[in-house]
Parts: sequence; C-alpha cells; structure tokens
Amino acid sequence: MRKMKIYFDELLPSPCVGCGSLFRFENLLCSKCENKIFAMLIPKSRITAPFPGGQVTSLFEWRPGISDLLSRYILSLKGSNRQPAWNFWSEIFRQTEITASTSAVLIPVPSRSRRPDHAYFFAEALSKLLAIPLLTDAVIRKDTLPLHIERNSGNSPKFKRIIDLPETCQPIIVDDVLTRGETAHTLLRVLEKPTPAQVYTFARRART
Repeated sequence: MRKMKIYFDELLPSPCVGCGSLFRFENLLCSKCENKIFAMLIPKSRITAPFPGGQVTSLFEWRPGISDLLSRYILSLKGSNRQPAWNFWSEIFRQTEITASTSAVLIPVPSRSRRPDHAYFFAEALSKLLAIPLLTDAVIRKDTLPLHIERNSGNSPKFKRIIDLPETCQPIIVDDVLTRGETAHTLLRVLEKPTPAQVYTFARRART
C-alpha cells in the first residue's frame, strides 16, 4: 500500500503541487489532488487520437485556462528530481495496454541542456515497461552544439541528426505535451522518416 510522506528537494520540503500539503506521494501529489488528476484521465477508448499528419497516445487532454490543476502539474513535471513521478505515470501508461510495432524505438525530444529532462525520463521509464528500445542520441538540438561544429547543415534550423536509423526502424517520439505536433514532424523529417508520426505524451492539448 502506498503511503504519503514528506519529500525533500535540496534539503527543502517539496510539497504537493496541487494544494501545498507537505505529505504527498512520489508523483508530487497528495491523495486528494491525485484523485482529482485521476478523474481527468482520458478513457481507454480515446487514449489514441489523430492529429494532422499522425496519431498521439496520451493520458490527459490539456485545456489551458480551464484545467488549472493539470496545467500546474504539467509545469511541475518539467522540474528537477522528477524521475519518480515519470516512473509512476509510465506505469499508468503501460496499463492502457497500448501496442507498438516490433521495429519501434522510442526517441525523446532532445533536451535544451543536453542533460536528461522530462522527455528523457518519460521515454526511459516507458522503454523499460513496454520493452521498446530507447534511442537518445539520434538527434540533438543545434543550439547545444560546440561552436566549432557546423550548425547550418541539414533540413531543420533546430535539430541535427547524429546517426542514421535503419530503414525498417519506426520511431515513436516521446514528450510531455503535444500541442500541434510540429516538433514531432520536424524530428521525423530530420531522421528522414516519413509520416504519419507516432507520438507518446503525458498530455495533449485539447482540439477546439
């Protein structure tokens, strides 16, 4: 049975994201706020949805300005020391019983800092639970390259392909939120992989 406790972040208490309670679970939420978040889960029948040029599988639909608790929670998951929370939600993701091609690989959206971030932690946890290989060095952001390396090559102003994927490889882009899908399509173009795009996210922005 899970128990709430006081968590610390660099010696300071790290309270519940929703209400500020000092006692919370590993996913940054107390029992009351966790129940509120769980009430927002997308039903299994709608967990995968189309977006222009692809399909996205998500746990939540995000409505900025309306889903205030979910908005705060998404922002908090971008912070440091969030791996336990991403491990928790990856297990919830696994329970949706999604399936992937045997040639699939998970590719997290590259970090701006070149250090593991929310997309990496989510992809790493999903890789372990879903038994899908994780590929973290296929693409990097051009603005993180050393100055002596050519940044203007390639077909994207933001990303640079580092390795070539096998022809049969089917990449699945992993991120925290899908808004319009532009990042996923850009990454696939850099990887020279055709659409439709396949994306795994914690949340997707609700279509109006």
